[in-house]
Amino acid sequence: MIDNLIIPVKRFADVFLRLGWKQSKSKSNKYDVWTSPLDKNIWTIVPNDINSEEYKYYANKNIKVILYALDMAENDINIYDIRSQLINYNYKLLNKIVTNKNLDNDSIPYELANVLPSKNVAALRSYYNYKNKGKKDLPISNFEMNHTQQGSFIIPVSIRVEDDNEKFKIIPSDTNIILREYLDIIDELVKIEPRTKEEYASKVMEYNIDSRIVKDFVDQNGSIAKYKENYKDKVKDMTITSKSNPILDYNLKPQDKIFKVVDLSYIKPLSEEFIEYLEEKEIKADSAYLSSEDANIDVSVDSLDQNGTAKFSVFSINGETMKRPFKAFTLKQTKSILNTFADAFKSRDLIVINGDIEKPRGKSGTIYITSFKLKKKDPELF
Repeated sequence: MIDNLIIPVKRFADVFLRLGWKQSKSKSNKYDVWTSPLDKNIWTIVPNDINSEEYKYYANKNIKVILYALDMAENDINIYDIRSQLINYNYKLLNKIVTNKNLDNDSIPYELANVLPSKNVAALRSYYNYKNKGKKDLPISNFEMNHTQQGSFIIPVSIRVEDDNEKFKIIPSDTNIILREYLDIIDELVKIEPRTKEEYASKVMEYNIDSRIVKDFVDQNGSIAKYKENYKDKVKDMTITSKSNPILDYNLKPQDKIFKVVDLSYIKPLSEEFIEYLEEKEIKADSAYLSSEDANIDVSVDSLDQNGTAKFSVFSINGETMKRPFKAFTLKQTKSILNTFADAFKSRDLIVINGDIEKPRGKSGTIYITSFKLKKKDPELF
């Protein structure tokens, strides 16, 4: 797919500058010449005519030059990764499943291979929305599953870096920070002992972990823990992590390149009673009161109820961002509207609702919907 995409001249220039290579022009002015800072005898060119066959030839050659400059092995995986970075800078969210070697069959359960990355991505989206208060979505594209070695599968998900600018050359990108923070809080979550519902809820809220993320990982219905429990005899280890971007993070301090490996091998489904209590405590902890008519309300879908209502996290009202997202319900909706909300729940897309909203202190809000639309999404990788 990305093999046919043309890499812009300015992207090659950006990468070589980040790596400290020196730029000059050819005598004919048709080429940019890039010279290694370590050895002036090592150099390459980038033609200015991107439509020429010559440009395609040097694009492929320069991917290998960049691998050399990064001290990365020249193999298919690294070539693909650098090419994808040259199209759009991105980080990888890595989902790993290791099967039990005692079994003859080295394949992994399809359900678990599907649920692990999808729920991990959903939780990351929820965390991202919470951190930026619903102001923008997280651009994500799923990659194919890679069978890396016998009984071990890596399922990468690629996250596009949107805010690419000069500051990334010396400090971590926002995406780098979000990913490391996200992995840290998930590591805290899976280590919480569910002794009592009060203690559990207090710990979760102490780490500022939203109940939506808890559901993605340990809910009784459809969570990662649920499917891990279903296949506990077949799956030996299961982890999630990320890895440093070889280009964007090139000049960062070592600690900014380290992403925690979260062990999910021992997670178990949590009692529904614990999650219900956590949700109740989240609502009671919110002392805000508000009432607004004919408002534009930015929300994400938390859940749908069998009685035809929907539950949301509210991020802003008429452009005014909430200090902390709060929970709100709708009245009974049509099946068509609920189906749209269900799709938005799966994708964690943000929604803009027009209507009235009322929220008492320490209680959920109520939204009376006039109309709604999906919030404009950022473009994906390719």
